[in-house]
Amino acid sequence: MVTLRRVGAAALLAGLLTCLPSVALAQTPEEDPRATQHDGNAVAKDCPQLWPGSTAVQLTDSDPSKQYIDITSVPDGVEVVGVVVKGGDGYNTYDAPDLGALPWLDLYSPLNNGGNIPDVSHWFACGVKDTTTTTTTTTSSGTTTTTAPGETTTDVTPTTDVPTSPEVTTTTAPGAPGEDDDLADTGANPGWLLLTGLLLLAGGGLALFSPKVRAAFARR
Repeated sequence: MVTLRRVGAAALLAGLLTCLPSVALAQTPEEDPRATQHDGNAVAKDCPQLWPGSTAVQLTDSDPSKQYIDITSVPDGVEVVGVVVKGGDGYNTYDAPDLGALPWLDLYSPLNNGGNIPDVSHWFACGVKDTTTTTTTTTSSGTTTTTAPGETTTDVTPTTDVPTSPEVTTTTAPGAPGEDDDLADTGANPGWLLLTGLLLLAGGGLALFSPKVRAAFARR
């Protein structure tokens, strides 16, 4: 009877010794392999230093607890680049690519000096807002051009101005005296004057040769 009791006790003790290492290993926390551990503190305004070009963005812990953070959604128009979880004497930084696709579950801070996961004192996310816009420009000719941000394209219809030749006015100065040998045509006919003159000369000649006329001149 005593022997059976000893055998049973030995078997029970052996079983307990076999289980204890497994229980101890299961309860020992480890650093999160997805995170980078840092000493000290970090706050939301440190986003530009942690991830250049980023700013703090508002996210919600979908399952609040003392030690873990769960993120299941991100607002539209925001690209999250990293998450910071602070607790104890340090903080963990999580790069979004290392977290993979949503949801991001069980994010926590570095282990404390006792090798345990401390309570979360605060956490925040850093991201970049999507500022991509489309600009539409309508030109005077009715052509619509779509461009990328900061760029504007305008279709301009070229116009050609044809110079107008100045009107030339030619003024002819009156001819100087003596430059034209042609006499002006007045429309008068001098033939009858010439004929009259000849008749008068003939009559005078006859009168001079008449005897009576010569006698009259002789008496004088």
